[in-house]
Amino acid sequence: MSNRTKILLILCLLLVGLPISQAPNTTKAISAERAESIAENQQNTIEGKKAALVKKLQSEKENRVTKLESKRLEVCKTHEQKINTLNSKNTEQNKRQLATFLKVENNTKKFYANKGLSAEGYDSAVTAADAKYADAVAAIEASSEVNFNCETTDSTNPGSTIKEVTVVRHTALKEYKTAVKNLITIVKNANTEKINQSKSTTSTENK
Repeated sequence: MSNRTKILLILCLLLVGLPISQAPNTTKAISAERAESIAENQQNTIEGKKAALVKKLQSEKENRVTKLESKRLEVCKTHEQKINTLNSKNTEQNKRQLATFLKVENNTKKFYANKGLSAEGYDSAVTAADAKYADAVAAIEASSEVNFNCETTDSTNPGSTIKEVTVVRHTALKEYKTAVKNLITIVKNANTEKINQSKSTTSTENK
């Protein structure tokens, strides 16, 4: 079973009991204007985080100790394209994973709104998930701009930049996934509480 299949299976299990209802046209969680403002602010946040990460990686490259030379440089060049191809492939896979997590987050928000749920901690959980999403997007976009070059890499640790951006990318995705899971838990608990209250009310009325 591939990692992507495992991830999708886990997310499906997380959403058991959370069917997504169609929202009435007259009911929206936020206005179109506010949605646009939130999207713009989030994009600005992403760009800022991405710029900071790219700058950090570039600085590390510029502050390299020594260049690769002679035989080590030749050996490195035989692997250069393979390393960049692998980094690109992994980044694309992470983009697909991110899209899956985002879909789950959005569906969870829709379910919460459509069911008219109310839960303490929901707003903060949404804020946390959105922040982690911005981190993940920034890491993935920064990773897309990283290019391994044997001529400029540090001979003391040739793969340091690729390794670092990979760790940053995977960590950001993991943290975003966790934030979405926390949001799902809050919504599931709120839905369960509402169902129990409804049953209790019905039972009392039937007595």
